[in-house]
Amino acid sequence: MIFSCSNKKQEDQIKAIDVMNSKLEKFESKLDANKIDTIAGLKVATTSLFLRIQNNYYSKKIDLTFGKKMDEFKELSEIIVPDLDGGVNHEKTLDRRFLDIKKSISEEKKTLKLLKADIENGHGKKEQYDEFIIYEQRKVNLIGELLKVYMNYKEKQFPRFLSLYKHLDEIAKDLEKKNATKKPTKK
Repeated sequence: MIFSCSNKKQEDQIKAIDVMNSKLEKFESKLDANKIDTIAGLKVATTSLFLRIQNNYYSKKIDLTFGKKMDEFKELSEIIVPDLDGGVNHEKTLDRRFLDIKKSISEEKKTLKLLKADIENGHGKKEQYDEFIIYEQRKVNLIGELLKVYMNYKEKQFPRFLSLYKHLDEIAKDLEKKNATKKPTKK
């Protein structure tokens, strides 16, 4: 009877680990499906946009609406595009968050693999297996929360960033066009 109970307990423990592994697989799939593949391209395009506006915007007064859009775009670009201005807190960028979650998933999978092997082979402190499982469940849940934050931010802020980029790019093109048609003045 004792042997039967310990087998049932071991089966439940292994099942709990399998459930966590399944969650991690789902998290990883969702994360991979929502990676921003164009970070390097966005960095170049964003830097270029700032320079184009800076080099072509000649006015003693800044239009308030334009200034607000530039400020918002700069704030969003510091979160979406890493190290744009050199002073960016890199941990806050979407790219960094993506990499941190990816690393956490990988590390947790390794930990669960080792824990499962210990349970299957009866290694380590058997009386602490349940505590280890609870601890790992908390870690898996935390990874899920980090993924939700990443997804939420990406879904809300990235489209706004792209919209502002398109709008400001049009302004930059208009400024370049206007400045190209001006005749140089003689000194």
